[in-house]
Amino acid sequence: MLPYSRLVNILMYLMTDKEVTSPEKLSEVFMVSERTIRSDVKIINECLENYKAEVVHLRTQGYKLIINDEKLFQKFYEKHLQKLEKKIDLESPEKRINYLIERLLYENRYHTLDELADIVFVTPTTVSNYLKTMKLILSEFNLELKNKSNFGYKIVGNEDDKRNYIIDSLAYDLRLMPTEYSIEQRRIFEGIDLNQLENIIVKHTNIFDTRFSDFDLKNLVIHFALIISRINHGFTIDYQTDIKIDDDVIEMVEPLVVSIEKFYDISIPEQERTYLYSHFIRNLKPIVGNGGKYQIDVIIEDILSSIKKNYHFDLIDDQTLINDLNLHFRAILLSKQYSMNKKNPLYKTITTSYPFEFEMTLTAIRQISKKHNLNLNNDEIAYVALHIGASLERNFYLKKYKKNVVIVCGTGYPTLRMIEAIILNAFSDKVNVIDKCTYREYLERKYPDNIDFVISTVMIPSSKIPVIQIEFPIEQYCLDKIYAEINKSDVFDEVVTQYFEDDLFFIFDTIEKNELPYIMSDVLLKKGYVNDNYLGSVYEREKLASTLMNGLIAIPHPLEVFSNVTKIAVAIIDKPVKWTEEESAQIILLLSIAEEDRFELKQLFKLFVELMMNDDSQKKALKSKKLSQFLKILRDLNTNQEG
Repeated sequence: MLPYSRLVNILMYLMTDKEVTSPEKLSEVFMVSERTIRSDVKIINECLENYKAEVVHLRTQGYKLIINDEKLFQKFYEKHLQKLEKKIDLESPEKRINYLIERLLYENRYHTLDELADIVFVTPTTVSNYLKTMKLILSEFNLELKNKSNFGYKIVGNEDDKRNYIIDSLAYDLRLMPTEYSIEQRRIFEGIDLNQLENIIVKHTNIFDTRFSDFDLKNLVIHFALIISRINHGFTIDYQTDIKIDDDVIEMVEPLVVSIEKFYDISIPEQERTYLYSHFIRNLKPIVGNGGKYQIDVIIEDILSSIKKNYHFDLIDDQTLINDLNLHFRAILLSKQYSMNKKNPLYKTITTSYPFEFEMTLTAIRQISKKHNLNLNNDEIAYVALHIGASLERNFYLKKYKKNVVIVCGTGYPTLRMIEAIILNAFSDKVNVIDKCTYREYLERKYPDNIDFVISTVMIPSSKIPVIQIEFPIEQYCLDKIYAEINKSDVFDEVVTQYFEDDLFFIFDTIEKNELPYIMSDVLLKKGYVNDNYLGSVYEREKLASTLMNGLIAIPHPLEVFSNVTKIAVAIIDKPVKWTEEESAQIILLLSIAEEDRFELKQLFKLFVELMMNDDSQKKALKSKKLSQFLKILRDLNTNQEG
């Protein structure tokens, strides 16, 4: 049996993904390191050993589940996975708290402390310790955990807020498997076949040639299932709205609603119908319309112009990006037309895994929002950031971070051609073959400094350029050596030698937030690294949105480039400084980025995210008294990231 829930989720994810899944993707989805993913896959394979199935790792591509005996694997599924759909996971306090809230939401009565303890198999004292956390969680959804003497505890609040909590608790599963339904979803909606419900929805929407993304379709199914589930338990919504739903939307959705009423033998009242119509609109990809009063083309042009001005990335001619943003903004503005904000279950993943892309997009949209009367929340901005990130990858990063290589072979041009073909077949998106030559030709030629390494079938002594020696014919271990060299990062060494200085490392016992940038930037200014406009731009950027990444690390920086050279000033503060109304900071990384180093900004943010996600490293960083100690922590993080 799979010993912990993450293994179950990884296996379920690979079961639904018919293609190869990269280690980076799994690491991003499950929010663990690639090293942890490798360990998890090893355990999964040990459990699959007797069922003629295996998660194989295809070098340079990723992981894929191979099932050699469908009947035998079905036995494994029924024995170890299917029964988990009804099993309640209570292995941590967090999961016990969530389950208690779920039970209270579905049972409209008071529960004593003893009853709550019996539900999650702990003592009443333990449940008593959970109550404060439960109250805090519920307060975020305008819900109250009411205590009545001699009766116990009950959740009170309106039905719409209760449903928002349930959907929010499933957000991780929505992100995890956008085309399949998780164990947790099937358990909560027990008695409702989610795949069958999906088929009913698709059958009706196909009539109108309606398009949904995989995620939006699944999101719609979950909302329909929630409505059916709540009605079956005696809870209906009093959904009040002044928005008039268009007749064409009602015409499209009403036959579906009637079909669901008949199939599940329920009656959906008028308020619930309006609730359904609104969620249908929210998840629909518009195929008509131009955004009403908004000039979408101008909005997109202004966003891309802002990015070019502030970050010097020119995306204005990326027609793929423009088309994607056009469609996306039409969807956003359609929701705005009906006064609805669409929750983004990927928000945390985007802001932690792609902080630079989110930062860039947030700044641009905040700058142009007043001009266009465009009020987007962070959930909506995060979606836009994904499109911006994809464009950066296409237009800059893939070109910038391809390795330039020379191929050397002593047995002639046909062999060189064959080696080149094999290497490009395996690494076409990762290498540029600058030259191919014999050993003698290599010694005679002078190569520019931008050659990253040489791939050679012969030994090259005293080469100034790193050499990866292989054999012909090329076997898998040769490709593995090349793959390792391609992925070896020298970013950290560049950071150490260029971006940090002892004079830019500060230790404070206590300090006010507004004082920090002034003191730190004053040293940058005196050293000639920034100009007089730098500090004002840092304050202006902070007004747009907080640069606090979590409850500990803040990364203030200017809106535009006012730096002659790239430097990072570091402040370690003993007593937390209040950074926002809710959160404080103790590690401050003040960025001064020169235009020519803009490509490195993404890598720097990635390294800072590693620090943000590692509690042990954060604790060590707070104890740093010298720059060398702080850099050692970053170096260790960078090494683990590569491993």
